[in-house]
Amino acid sequence: MELHYTPARVLEDLGPIRAVFDGDDLDRARHIAMRKVDLVNVNSPGGSPRERDVRLRRLVAGKLADHAVRRILERYYQKNEMRWTVEEYDEIRADDFQDADPWDLRCFDDTGRCLLVEVRSSFVHWLKSADRLRNNDRQSLLGSGPIDVRAAI
Repeated sequence: MELHYTPARVLEDLGPIRAVFDGDDLDRARHIAMRKVDLVNVNSPGGSPRERDVRLRRLVAGKLADHAVRRILERYYQKNEMRWTVEEYDEIRADDFQDADPWDLRCFDDTGRCLLVEVRSSFVHWLKSADRLRNNDRQSLLGSGPIDVRAAI
């Protein structure tokens, strides 16, 4: 994944950021989403049931957002010589995806300070199949090449 941004001393001054994902990033996000899709609540926040493929697309978008925000935070800490570690819950979980995620990202330093980060993503969900996220240039905003996602903190 490539990140394009203007370095900042204060995190609030960081955005907007452009993350360009490659095929491996999408494959990793799809792998985790496939493990979670049948275990998440089928209803939208408004109570309407969502099709499995809609849930899958939203999970993929969420994992891509988690990954991008993690890399943004890691680079920010590195550029500012801050000794913080950033980890994604899905990479360290030990429950085989059975329990709800208590957090998306955790940032911590060697003094015991810890920040829990909830990542939110926006995404266009009009494709009929999650497989088309990468395989159809004309129907997918992602196209078949690198995936370009923009986010602001």
